[in-house]
Amino acid sequence: VDRSGRITWEEFAQNLGSPLMDDYFRAIDLDPSEARALFRLLDLEGVGSVSSEDFVNGCLRLRGPARATDLTTLMFNTRQMFQCWLTDSARVDGRMEKVEANLEELKEVAVKCFEAFSGDSARPPVNR
Repeated sequence: VDRSGRITWEEFAQNLGSPLMDDYFRAIDLDPSEARALFRLLDLEGVGSVSSEDFVNGCLRLRGPARATDLTTLMFNTRQMFQCWLTDSARVDGRMEKVEANLEELKEVAVKCFEAFSGDSARPPVNR
């Protein structure tokens, strides 16, 4: 570890298989084959490294029966966000239909105006 206060996946992976890491995975009841998934969960910012604070807090959340509660909470929050997304998506669809209808109407008006002015000249007159 480079003492930056952050650990990268490479640093984490280098220590996999060590007795200390094996003890750690046993303590949090996680198979070492799930190390990459664990690191992704802890990398809250998605930058490929984890702050020491995020690492410790994340590992503490993974211990014991709280994992089932966390998973249930996550599933509940995901359902709520999906419902909000569906509602917003329907609202956006409705607004897009109105925009498309307005654009079609505007197009028809523009064509009529062009046809009305094109009889006398190729360009419509400009009001100054």
